[in-house]
Amino acid sequence: MAALRWLWRGYDALVTAAWWGAILCAAAMLVLIVVDVSLRIAGFRPPAATIGLVEYSLLYLAMLSAPRLVREGQHIVVETVIGALSGWPRLLLEKAIYLAAALTCGVLGYAAWLLTAEKLASGTLDLRGIDLPSWLLPAPIAAGCLLCAVEFLRFLLSRHSFYTARGTETIL
Repeated sequence: MAALRWLWRGYDALVTAAWWGAILCAAAMLVLIVVDVSLRIAGFRPPAATIGLVEYSLLYLAMLSAPRLVREGQHIVVETVIGALSGWPRLLLEKAIYLAAALTCGVLGYAAWLLTAEKLASGTLDLRGIDLPSWLLPAPIAAGCLLCAVEFLRFLLSRHSFYTARGTETIL
């Protein structure tokens, strides 16, 4: 039991680190855009890498923040049908939604993982204003989707409802 507790603590630390990575991406985008615009206004040529780095940062921001948003119930949710149900029908629908979401995220994460491995093995570059390894594009998709799959599985296996508790309680 203690080993499982340590495993979950490590996993929680990973989700928290991803969250902070997303925050750093947002801060970096802010700085890059302000510097780019300021240089343009001052009549200087801004770095060519700004657009490429901001594009990458947008992807990393979205995928690194996704697991925490799922955990806290802060992503977009349509509650039209489930809000009208109660009791066992609601519980069964909730569990079906968690399972479908976990499977979808797992499949997408696995596919992105395969693409990341393929791009890593090929050594190709993504040529924009800055040359970056092409595996840097699918890598955050793989990580974000697989972590989201775990978050949905946590809801599936717990007695807590994502829709009423909004994911803020400790589940396991």
